[in-house]
Amino acid sequence: MAKITLRLPQKEAIQKGLAVVNSLFCMRVGGGKTFASMFLSRYLLNNKKIDKVIFCITPSGVGVFKNEFNNVGIDVKLASCINDILEFLKGKEKFLLIKHSLIEELGINQVNIDLIENYLKKDYKKIMLIIDEAHKFSNHESIGNFAVDNTRRFYEKIVLLTATPYSSKLDQIFGLVKLIYPKKWRNLKEFRDNFVKSEIIKDWRTGKFLRTEDVEYINLPTLRKELEEFTYFYFPPIPLTYKEHKASLKPEKFEEYKKMCQEIYKELKDRASGKNKKDEDED
Repeated sequence: MAKITLRLPQKEAIQKGLAVVNSLFCMRVGGGKTFASMFLSRYLLNNKKIDKVIFCITPSGVGVFKNEFNNVGIDVKLASCINDILEFLKGKEKFLLIKHSLIEELGINQVNIDLIENYLKKDYKKIMLIIDEAHKFSNHESIGNFAVDNTRRFYEKIVLLTATPYSSKLDQIFGLVKLIYPKKWRNLKEFRDNFVKSEIIKDWRTGKFLRTEDVEYINLPTLRKELEEFTYFYFPPIPLTYKEHKASLKPEKFEEYKKMCQEIYKELKDRASGKNKKDEDED
């Protein structure tokens, strides 16, 4: 088994996950969300707080998660259908990977819901659901959001992982929080009344209503404070490096340019490694 170390941000994320029922890990790309969630689930399993862990992932994340599990000596199965989920609940395995599309299939089909629910009534298992790339469920009107919301009662704990909690509208924050703390705000209107300022846009010639448009986000420190109750944020500033050069892109000079780029890359990599060593600890 490979030697595994956890960085300080990963430890802090785990502490947040232990302190609350459901949690949201908002960590930059490469910030260690996967390992943090894996070690959180392992701790909870070892202490019998949960019985089973389901990782809900994107198709492109299958290889990444399988690789990470292999690094800690675990061969984890990828479910391809609802029966695989049921077999997992009945079996001895502790971890299961499922794709986003399968959790949608589970949550929108009442036959599937009844199948899982009837089994859990006979043999209850404390299940932890971890959703990677959770922003893909952030639209509160989407099928995925509905599916998770519709099956939330199956899970003892839910952890959402994302580097982009919102990308276009603040409403996406509402959509994510709704999955883990549905009573945080009564509805989207309450959320928007607190944090979004909008204006009615009219046709200046006719005075006819055209649309309502968001013009400003308000009370953001309050929103941040409310989210911090169950959210771990890790978005450190990225240092920018400027380097003057006279390398040419002409074909005959390309090797010279390539060498310069490699030197810059090595410099940045060495700098990052040196910084990471300061907050690394052996697990």
